[in-house]
Amino acid sequence: TYTSNPNVSMLMPQLYKLEGSMGTTYFTTQIGGEVPAGSITGALSNEGDVTLELSKDGEVISTVTASGSYSFEGIAPGAYTLTVSKENHVARTYDITVADSKVELDIKLHLIGDIGGNGKINVGDAGKVYSHMKKKAIITDEYMLLCADVSGDGRINVGDVGRIYS
Repeated sequence: TYTSNPNVSMLMPQLYKLEGSMGTTYFTTQIGGEVPAGSITGALSNEGDVTLELSKDGEVISTVTASGSYSFEGIAPGAYTLTVSKENHVARTYDITVADSKVELDIKLHLIGDIGGNGKINVGDAGKVYSHMKKKAIITDEYMLLCADVSGDGRINVGDVGRIYS
């Protein structure tokens, strides 16, 4: 159930689909807020920090290093890009609109080569990349395509399958 102040324009909530080894989880993101905040999950979440860069018009406004949860302080209303990165993981980028209420964004990072998002790189991931390469089961999710490009050359090919097997 969503309610809105009749004097304030209603922003449509966005529904994100998160798929993992335990099924599919859905969560909503509140758009608008003074302080973007949320949680970070993914493989090796307790090993090393995640870097979050908030930028506007290509210029980095604020950088936060976190593990588990994060928040930014003193962010003015406007449109921003949030880039999330971590060593041995595929970076993610989100467009965020900061308005009058809090922004919450839960982030899941995947290891390079972890197509299934279960925190492990295994023969199942190699099979998914091979099937995509042979056009039997096309990977359509942009983030999963980035995870599949293990070599980082912008193409998904037998070299990526071999690296995942290795």
